[in-house]
Amino acid sequence: FIPGLVPGTSAPLAAANMQNDIKNIVTQAGGEIRSSQNLPPSTSDGLEKIEISYDIALPMNRLAELIYQLEAHTPYFFLDRIDIETPQNAAVRAESAPPMIEVHWIVRGYRWTG
Repeated sequence: FIPGLVPGTSAPLAAANMQNDIKNIVTQAGGEIRSSQNLPPSTSDGLEKIEISYDIALPMNRLAELIYQLEAHTPYFFLDRIDIETPQNAAVRAESAPPMIEVHWIVRGYRWTG
């Protein structure tokens, strides 16, 4: 086991470990995973890249916390292809309660295969 790398004896097990960690982080930030999709893994120099595409809904005021928790997490997670959608009336609704936003991104982790 190497610190910082995703544990798992195979790509599907590593992806399952990542999904479990990410689900906990998203839930703690008040968010909800709407969908997730494992992307095909690839291997280079003894490391296997595990990528999962996510669609997440969460309160706008919790986005910074969510990103921090993902990027400060061990094993290490990396964010890619980030797309954030806010409702058109977000400024008006922000007075009563934070608007919900849609976040679409890919979370990447690495597993040792060497």
